[in-house]
Amino acid sequence: MIVLSSSTVLSQTDTVVFDRDNIGNDTIVHFDAGANRDVLDFTAWLTNVSSASGSEESQVRINTTLVAETAIVNNSVSIVDFDTVETAFGTGTIAFDTLSNDQLLAALNGTATGGNAGTFVAAAGNAQLVGNDMYSIILIERDGNSGTPADNFGEYLVAQVQSDSAGGNTAFESVTIIGSIDFAQTETVGGFTAVNFA
Repeated sequence: MIVLSSSTVLSQTDTVVFDRDNIGNDTIVHFDAGANRDVLDFTAWLTNVSSASGSEESQVRINTTLVAETAIVNNSVSIVDFDTVETAFGTGTIAFDTLSNDQLLAALNGTATGGNAGTFVAAAGNAQLVGNDMYSIILIERDGNSGTPADNFGEYLVAQVQSDSAGGNTAFESVTIIGSIDFAQTETVGGFTAVNFA
């Protein structure tokens, strides 16, 4: 359990850093989402760099961005509810508690029977991106149809996604569910803003 400050003073914010390892199943207490609030740091998992000259010396990390699931790109974070994943995979055939890497990858590419290939889309990568692989994070919120407890709207699965920098509906190459975060309170998809991610 990670307990953050309960202060409501904007200058007293906390940052939770997720190291490069399986993050496990974490509970975070007193996390405040929204503008000028607490921060989740996935930079160890979001490692894309760009180079203006093509040299190693000019490489810089690409800033983390918060994007829609239809515009996933290098070093981006997308936040969806489990209904969105079900729509992409095929409603009624997967469950939040047992979601596998293969099922999530099929949902991202819309390749499961009954799924929707347009639900998730990788955008074209940064023009100066080093390499062809883009890394992103997807947070998937438990919803009212996704197991027990059915209404824990503060619990999220965390997945690292690798996609091809050319972009498109079927650009997703691999996915790894690296853990879960339970905010010990209702923390809905719409409550997060870009400043909540380092």
